[in-house]
Amino acid sequence: MVVNKENMININIEIEKIKIGNLKSLIEYSGYNNDTIPKGFVLDNDIAHGKTKLLQQSTELDNDKISILIQFKKKNTDFNSVFFIRKNERLAEGLRNFIRADFKNAIDEKAELFSGFIEKIRSICEKNCNEIIKHNNIVYELSKARLSSEKYYNHSINTMLYSVGVGHLSDFKFKTEDLIHLSQIGMFHNINALVRIDAVNQNNAKERYFEYITQSAEVAGQFGLNDEVRSGISNVSNYPEVNEFTFKDDIISLYSNIVLVAEQFDQTHFGLFEPKIFSGKALDSLYIRATNKELDKKYVDLLSRCLKLEYLFNFYTALDTLTKRCQHESAVPYPNTGLHGSKTPTLFLCKRNKSCEYSKVSLEGAVTLIKDISLLKGDKQGITYKRCAVLTKTLVDFYNNYYDIIKQQAKQRRQKEK
Repeated sequence: MVVNKENMININIEIEKIKIGNLKSLIEYSGYNNDTIPKGFVLDNDIAHGKTKLLQQSTELDNDKISILIQFKKKNTDFNSVFFIRKNERLAEGLRNFIRADFKNAIDEKAELFSGFIEKIRSICEKNCNEIIKHNNIVYELSKARLSSEKYYNHSINTMLYSVGVGHLSDFKFKTEDLIHLSQIGMFHNINALVRIDAVNQNNAKERYFEYITQSAEVAGQFGLNDEVRSGISNVSNYPEVNEFTFKDDIISLYSNIVLVAEQFDQTHFGLFEPKIFSGKALDSLYIRATNKELDKKYVDLLSRCLKLEYLFNFYTALDTLTKRCQHESAVPYPNTGLHGSKTPTLFLCKRNKSCEYSKVSLEGAVTLIKDISLLKGDKQGITYKRCAVLTKTLVDFYNNYYDIIKQQAKQRRQKEK
């Protein structure tokens, strides 16, 4: 298939200039379609077609001048040109306004999801926006990314917003500087994939994306982000290969864990590479991973409060409470598929093959495991685990209490998808 390069976004951020490879890219990057061309959009080369000179070097572009190029293109279909734009403060501030607007739109889209916390999150982001994206070279790159890698760019914004929500709800008493660092880690955890999006999009996008984000901390350093932010980015972008921070409490681990939970949630809810799923199921999947000690549960709990998904918080709190009630410290939740992941309510099995006054000993109450399950070590030989009657009843009652809520949510979700 022949690809018409004139219809592709072709933008390259150079050291002193921005190289825009065709008229379509100029129209998109400048904001012409929205009548929002920023001041400082100054040409650094002459624009001509044959002997016809259209615009001179040092011309500051506005709607009228780009309209001239568009009309000329309609009459001269073979016209194409490369546009060099000088980097300057006025241009950077104008492009920064585009990104501010994207932040605002993303917050507005999540008004229902964030519920009562939306105005606080809006206030934090608006107050700190200039500091979050204060580096001009980051602004130039993000202004390209919002056109050529919209999916990954939106994922960055979403991750930042969820991180701010969790940070606001936490008991960590974040100062303004802390919230800025947290926001920057969320926004730039994948910055290397954003600046190398042309390579990411060539083939095997998912594999390339995760390969490139591992170098995001180095790129963040080139853009002037500080050591704490770079360390947090390194933790998040290299997870799960790097996971020592997951259960630590120092400030960088704190940032990293909040952003990690936010990023993993949006990856599944937003559908970065797989079909998107509704918020309750996405959060449920994080709780399952927290049960498996892959994530720190307290940060998942905070996200559940931020998203007003307290029924999941209540469910997993009940799970923890019931597990701790086992006097032999042998209770194991099974199957570990979450509240939304299985039609069968979670049961409790006893890891010990000893009699217990709470154990149900009838044949129909026993479960024989015939394959390896991560939570139940040593089951490859089909060892029988006894089902705990007391703990099981309590949890089944929880399912019964919340069944109507879960069913109603599923019905509402299907209606929205129609």
